[in-house]
Amino acid sequence: MVIGADDGILRVYNYNTLEKVHQTEAHTDYVRSIDVHPTLSFILTSSDDTTIKLWDWDKGLKCVMVRPHCKDCYTTSAMVAYGACVEHLAHRMAQ
Repeated sequence: MVIGADDGILRVYNYNTLEKVHQTEAHTDYVRSIDVHPTLSFILTSSDDTTIKLWDWDKGLKCVMVRPHCKDCYTTSAMVAYGACVEHLAHRMAQ
């Protein structure tokens, strides 16, 4: 499970044991939305700090890309609705 909250910290828990396995300071404001790719190692987050961040679990939950977004865009799902799944967003963000 991947959880974000008002402290900007991204926390990862083992689904079966609920043990916290990782955490990182992801954003400087409330983490509003998290999308986890179902088969690849990507996690996409958006925050009230007006950034979208792409994280790579295989690289130790390393932030591999940061992009600005508007204050009114609260969810990564809204970004996905604009025509891309997380892997396509990862590709586009890397360009």
